[in-house]
Amino acid sequence: MAFKLSAYDRIIKAKISLQKTSPFFSHLLMNMAFTRREEIGTMGVNAQGNAVYNTEWTNKQTPAELTGVLCHETLHVALGHLSRLGAKDEEVWNIACDIAINYLVNKEKSSVMVLPKCGFLPKNGSSSLFEIKISAEKTLPVDAENKTADEMYAEIMSALPPQDKKQAPNGTGSGEGKPGRGLPAGFDKHDYTTGQETPAKTEEIQKEWGKKLIEASIFAQSRGKLPAGIARLVGELLNPKIDWRQKLYQFITNDIICNYTYRRPSRKSYSTGFYMPSTVKESLNITVAPDTSGSIDMKKYTNFMSEVTGIAKAFAQINMDILFWDTKVAKEVKITRNNSDTVMTLEPAGGGGTHMGCVKQYHKEKGKAAPSLIVWFTDGLVENKPDLLHSKHLFIVWSNATERVLDNLRPYGEVICIPDEK
Repeated sequence: MAFKLSAYDRIIKAKISLQKTSPFFSHLLMNMAFTRREEIGTMGVNAQGNAVYNTEWTNKQTPAELTGVLCHETLHVALGHLSRLGAKDEEVWNIACDIAINYLVNKEKSSVMVLPKCGFLPKNGSSSLFEIKISAEKTLPVDAENKTADEMYAEIMSALPPQDKKQAPNGTGSGEGKPGRGLPAGFDKHDYTTGQETPAKTEEIQKEWGKKLIEASIFAQSRGKLPAGIARLVGELLNPKIDWRQKLYQFITNDIICNYTYRRPSRKSYSTGFYMPSTVKESLNITVAPDTSGSIDMKKYTNFMSEVTGIAKAFAQINMDILFWDTKVAKEVKITRNNSDTVMTLEPAGGGGTHMGCVKQYHKEKGKAAPSLIVWFTDGLVENKPDLLHSKHLFIVWSNATERVLDNLRPYGEVICIPDEK
């Protein structure tokens, strides 16, 4: 007689199967715990990443369907869907979030990862077109291509009849459609809040899972297996907007250190009779100074660190000092090629006013020599005449800064202005 796995064992087996096929989802699922809860009927998850499952329903799913559901649930948490309900219409938000996630999962087109037929699935042979029945007479086509859950939520809400537009009174709910309303329900159950989280706690949870999302993306990218849809979703976090290799080579040619050896002569020198040394490595010693003052929000900080990651990965050998500063240097982190993947996970330190001269003061207090090159990331809201070290300076100003603001920095080095996206 064949041994039959329990529902929990099937979940564990599905998680293990993802280690080879999808390191992104596998990495995320490591942070989720699963508990049996028969009364929910299907499977569900809360904002903390605690998942629950119904034994009978779980056992009815094929291995590929179960894997697809696990990926669905973990994306709900990682993308902050469960902590961003607020005053939104709960049912409509469920639909919008489910479509956004199912589009990403379906885009994988994997034989080991499919979605149950009871969920929201693309229609008419399209990979991105979903049809939502919003009344007995009306079906709304929703194209999920390059859209966020928030954008699709607004689209669905605008199409609903006035009498069907409801607001969540307290941010709680089951994630299942209410009788008589006519809106479809997905296959899973969402627990938006336990009733104990303060707004600050909710923000903390969302931030923590945002970090896990970035970690999983970096992990999968390093193995060449970052899903295409996920790559687009978090591309701005992982891929720098500046061609750092070109820009830095132009800016710091004299600061690149090449080590040579005579043990392996250059083949090009054989015919000349002179043995020229071979280059064995190229290294860059650099100080990076991201602004962490109160005017820098999390999105801008993430953009900063994405660019820092780009610098770290652009050179074969790198020794980087990251100085987090506001009115003082709040934290110093040393980065080499070996730990460059950790840059995106670094927590900011600071949050006060802005005084660029604090970096010079920090070097003076520590007895540190002035670095040959400092790359600054800031919004440009700095003092008029900053007291800076005698180093080369490259200023990356990430804001819609005025020319007057930029003129405060131009006397000290090259300035690159990246306008904020509207």
